[in-house]
Amino acid sequence: MPKFHCKKQRLEEYEDESKLLTLELKKKSAELEEMTKLKRDKEMQLEELSETLKEIHDLKVQLTSTDEKEQNYLKQLMTLNTDLEREINELESLKQKMAKKGEEIKSKLDEREENAKSIENEMSRKDKQLKILENKVYNFFHVL
Repeated sequence: MPKFHCKKQRLEEYEDESKLLTLELKKKSAELEEMTKLKRDKEMQLEELSETLKEIHDLKVQLTSTDEKEQNYLKQLMTLNTDLEREINELESLKQKMAKKGEEIKSKLDEREENAKSIENEMSRKDKQLKILENKVYNFFHVL
């Protein structure tokens, strides 16, 4: 019986060891399952982060584009403002020149009007002198 007892004891040891190994295997299997679940969760988080990162990149591109457009609009506005100021100065200059020309023309018209009145007065005087002369001639010839 000692052989049988030894075999039985070894068999029990093997069974105990087998149970321990089975428990450890179940434990490792549960750990592996937990790690697989964690890996999937991390992969989903990574995918979400990748999408968020892409969205952030797209927003940065849009922001850069918007900023460039704004800078271009500001440059155009400054150019237009400079052009407008130059045009205003030119208009002011033309306005002054036109005012000066208007004064010159008015002065010439006044001078011509004075000349015309002077000529008219001269003609009126000459006309009176002519009538006086005509009367004298008429009287002279009638007396004879």
